[in-house]
Amino acid sequence: MEHRRAVERDDRRGLRLRLGLGQRLALGAALVGAAGAFALAAPANAQLPQLPGSGPAPQPYQANDGGGFRDILPPGTRGHYNAVELAAFLANGTTVPHCCDQLGMYRDLVYATPGLKAADIRKYFKDSSFGVRPGNAERTYSPRADVTIVRDKAFGVPHIYGKNRDGAMFGLGYAGAEDRLFFMDVLRHAGRGQLSSFAGGSNAAMDAEQWEVAPYTEADLERQAEQIPRMIAQGAIIRRDVDNYIAGINRYIAEARLNPTKLPGEYAAIGRPQGPDNWKRTDLIATASLVGGIFGRGGGNELAWSEVADAFDDRFGKRRARQVFGDFRAAEDPAAPDLVLIGNLAMPLPQEKGVRYLGFLPESEKAAALAGAEAVVCPSPYESLSIVLLEGLALGTPALASARSPVLVEHCRRSRAGLWYHDRDEFVEALDLLATEEPLRRAMGDNGRAYVRRHYSWEAVLDRYRALIEAVASA
Repeated sequence: MEHRRAVERDDRRGLRLRLGLGQRLALGAALVGAAGAFALAAPANAQLPQLPGSGPAPQPYQANDGGGFRDILPPGTRGHYNAVELAAFLANGTTVPHCCDQLGMYRDLVYATPGLKAADIRKYFKDSSFGVRPGNAERTYSPRADVTIVRDKAFGVPHIYGKNRDGAMFGLGYAGAEDRLFFMDVLRHAGRGQLSSFAGGSNAAMDAEQWEVAPYTEADLERQAEQIPRMIAQGAIIRRDVDNYIAGINRYIAEARLNPTKLPGEYAAIGRPQGPDNWKRTDLIATASLVGGIFGRGGGNELAWSEVADAFDDRFGKRRARQVFGDFRAAEDPAAPDLVLIGNLAMPLPQEKGVRYLGFLPESEKAAALAGAEAVVCPSPYESLSIVLLEGLALGTPALASARSPVLVEHCRRSRAGLWYHDRDEFVEALDLLATEEPLRRAMGDNGRAYVRRHYSWEAVLDRYRALIEAVASA
């Protein structure tokens, strides 16, 4: 059977690991030292137990998968940089294979709507069928005799074939550690409210927040792990799955201790060159408590909100009630972005929570406001150039423009640094996308800066004037 990891997606607010100033300053030196150690430790590869090559045979492409399907993982399959690779990235931006090869597809999807056709889906979501096409296997290996892992050339996705259920679960743990070992370590510490002791005191606020929603001691975690076989109908099977999954993680950790090229470079940055401790059952419980806390904070009161929605339907009718309900929920959402108005006020100021009018600002303060915004909204349909849009793009802030302005839409389209909307629903959807998808916002910010630099910098404008003058003079 083949088991493949599901698409990973960060929480909207993300999980950021904060390194202290001393750790950041020491990172370069630590990585250089680690790189030197790699050169000296290379013969240690000979001490590694060989990966068995006699695992189960992989099944043919699209066997038992219902005809294929597609997905996207914006950060890429590989989330692992060893110390040498991390040092190269920090020095000159060199990336590792399969770290970023899905981000462009994910980013470009926003420019394909409205009007996305079924035939275009393959442009924005990768083939995630079971199995690998003939000739498309990048690497085939067996970390244990009852499992074979095949990684495809296109995106490095692990396709895991277990001789039995035990082998499949072992392979899942091993492949997960290959691609995300340090991040997995971050999660198990964050789930215990111990991220500060693991990666630095600047994570104390997150520890406090986690302790509020899941204040489990180690004894509590152990008790939960022990109770699973007794409290769940398939508890014994789950326990066996967990143990094989953990064995796969620990197999990779054992290899990384002997071969530093398999160890994530972040461990050098946080002063743990020996790498992680072995995994245990309670680590999965701690990680699950973190995930549960994230979703628990974002939901709740569904029945009460459903009753409110029904009341709005009765009073306003279904079409109008949808807008009223959305406005009502947004007003009660503490995470909703503020609308900040700058310059001449050409309309009555809405007396609404989250709407602020700053008036005219000095250039330095206006630039700071634009740079700190999640998006610059340009609602006018009559723009002929839109200086404010270009100022925002120059500072790396994406644009959100009215589709009634051909000029603004063309700026957004050519720069690949903005979205446009036709109606209220599209405005809400686009704003939510920009506010919650940080990788997309960052990529659009880079595009915007490059667009302004290429077309509207003094050098670019003067070059066009020179070309015009020369053309006139030679006519």
